[in-house]
Amino acid sequence: MEKRVETQTTTEELLQQNAKLEHENAELKAKLHWYEEQFRLAQHRRFAAQRTDASRSTQYSPERSERFLFISAPVGRKGKNRRLTQRSIEKLVEKYATAFGKPALTVHSLRHSFATRYYIENNDVPKLKNQSGHSSIQTKMIYTHLTDDQMRDAVNNMDK
Repeated sequence: MEKRVETQTTTEELLQQNAKLEHENAELKAKLHWYEEQFRLAQHRRFAAQRTDASRSTQYSPERSERFLFISAPVGRKGKNRRLTQRSIEKLVEKYATAFGKPALTVHSLRHSFATRYYIENNDVPKLKNQSGHSSIQTKMIYTHLTDDQMRDAVNNMDK
């Protein structure tokens, strides 16, 4: 009779092990499904990117005689590419500034920030004038204001 008890215990253990293995098998199947889905999505993204690159090269193909820094999609009956206008760039900056929570950001403030930073880094007004496209240095001097740190340093240097 003692042998039967051992056999029953062994059967219960085997059933528990089987249940544990079935649970692990189900988890592994779920993980495998997740990895297959991620692989499929990665392939889809890669294919979409290749398709986008190919369509961009055909969609945005300006004539050889034209030189563009920023180009728009083909417009009009002839489907010709055009330069982005100042207003369209302003709209893009406004759109993305609002989207990123910086509605006060404008093209003018970007230009002003660039000019100030360029002046601080290089301290060369003629180059800054050429870089920004102004016709006179006096126009550029509006952008080259002194920062608080520069004014504080100037006052501190007077004491020396």
